[in-house]
Amino acid sequence: MLLLLGCIFFSCDKDSSTSSSTPPPTTIKEASDIVGTWYQSTTDYYYDNEKIPVNVAEKYCYFLTSGSSSYGQDIYDVSENGPEFYFDLGIIFKEDGTATFWSEEGIHDEDFPLRWSFQNGQVLMVAADAPDKESYLFTISGNNLCMTYGTYKCKGYYISDHEIDSPETDIDFWSGRDGNVHELKEVYVFSKQ
Repeated sequence: MLLLLGCIFFSCDKDSSTSSSTPPPTTIKEASDIVGTWYQSTTDYYYDNEKIPVNVAEKYCYFLTSGSSSYGQDIYDVSENGPEFYFDLGIIFKEDGTATFWSEEGIHDEDFPLRWSFQNGQVLMVAADAPDKESYLFTISGNNLCMTYGTYKCKGYYISDHEIDSPETDIDFWSGRDGNVHELKEVYVFSKQ
C-alpha cells in the first residue's frame, strides 16, 4: 500500500513539475477567435516608437506636448495620465458582427452602435451609422488587441509616483527632451476574458 501511494505521489509531482504554470499561448487566426469580451488591460505609450516603461494604473505620466499658436510660435501644454484617470474599458464582439463598447459609466451601444470585421489579421470596428467617419483599427500583438488611440507631437515625458499639482513649473527634467519634436503614440491594449 505504501509503495502504491508513493507511486501516485511521485506521478502527480512529476506532472506538476513538467506542466507550465501559465496556459499555452493561443493565436488569433480567425473571426471566431475575436468573439467574446475584451477588457482594456493597459495603456501603452510610445515615444518615437520606443515604449515608455510606465503602468498608468499605478503611476503618473506627464507629457510636454507641442503645438503652434496663431502667430506661428511654439506653445507647450502638459497632459497627464495616471491612476485616477484610468478606468475600466471594454468591448464585446458578438458573432453577428456587432459590438458593444462599455466603460465603468455603462454600456454605450445605443449611443454608439458598432460593427466589426476581421480582415488581413486585423479587426476593423466602425460606427454602424457612419462607417466612413468613425472607424477603429485593432492590430494583434500576441493574444492582445491593440488600438492606437492617438498620435501627438511631444517634447518630453515625466514619470512620477505621485500626482504633481503644477507640472508646468514643478518638473525640471523631462525625459526625451532634446529641443526636437517627437511622436507620442497612445495605444490601448485589450485582453480577452
